[in-house]
Amino acid sequence: MPPQTKEASQPSPLPRGEGQGEGEFMPPGSTPFTPDALADSLARLPRPRAWRIALSGGADSVALLHALAAIRRRQPIPVSALHVDHGLHEASADWAKFCAELCKALNITLKTLRLQIDRRPGESLEMAARRLRYQALARYIDDDEALLTAHHLDDQAETFLLNLMNGAGVGGLAA
Repeated sequence: MPPQTKEASQPSPLPRGEGQGEGEFMPPGSTPFTPDALADSLARLPRPRAWRIALSGGADSVALLHALAAIRRRQPIPVSALHVDHGLHEASADWAKFCAELCKALNITLKTLRLQIDRRPGESLEMAARRLRYQALARYIDDDEALLTAHHLDDQAETFLLNLMNGAGVGGLAA
């Protein structure tokens, strides 16, 4: 079980979709996330030499990791995970440990990247952490590999609001 944080213990503000289980939300026209749905989506992409997953330890990246582990036999492409420890949360070492134990249980190689946050003038802590995380991940992905990330609706809303607060124009808000 992943380490508990204050945020993780609060109920989700998202409504329950019709016909969904307790606490689940499905936007209209969306497809449930399953290993088969992931395999179908990945089959439509150019075949990489390896799949790399950005593993935060949160529910979204853990679900993606489990799905990739489940489809490895159908798509015999090497799978490994990258965990970025920003050191910003008092439980960050616990998250890194959880990711290591999960990957060991699934027989997936994990590389933990520890960062020291270096903020630019006028840059928020969140934006600096994101910039450095993407730079660190890029150093461990070869051109013939694919990095998979998992984002739930709250992540997408947060990205939109951060971009809006940082003065992004229409193009930045649409990204």
